[in-house]
Amino acid sequence: MEWGAYALIAIIVPWALNALTRSADVPAEIKLGKTWLAYRLPLKVFSIISLVFPIGGILYLISGDYESIYEPVGFILFFSLISVPLLLESFLVQIAFDDKYVYCFSPWRPNRQVPFSELGQPYYSDAMQWWVIPTKSQGYIRLQSMISGKDELLERLTLSE
Repeated sequence: MEWGAYALIAIIVPWALNALTRSADVPAEIKLGKTWLAYRLPLKVFSIISLVFPIGGILYLISGDYESIYEPVGFILFFSLISVPLLLESFLVQIAFDDKYVYCFSPWRPNRQVPFSELGQPYYSDAMQWWVIPTKSQGYIRLQSMISGKDELLERLTLSE
């Protein structure tokens, strides 16, 4: 029966990755005169499902059926360090732009309103799998590969050169 689990994983993982990738290819939404980049439903669902692991670890900790406290605590910390940032990123990060500014809303840093005149040439970070847009005075704007609408912003940046 062990091979059945491996076969199931071999089917589910590529399907899930394909769904996440396709959801990022959706064009940006235009609301109230701004073009909004957003994480779509598949990534949000995945981020919620990822909470199963730390919650499972907490239940395991509560059960008291372990030899060392380090085992469940380590499990909880490890999976929390993965799932909580993913959850925060997928639900709280928002990026928008209009004719003059790029607006960045994030739990990681203060909200920003960056004029297009302050934006540098975007480049892709293979190591981190995201687009990086340098600014003159406000650090970097990072566009994750899984955010929809990134192509519109990148195209807008190349047109403004």
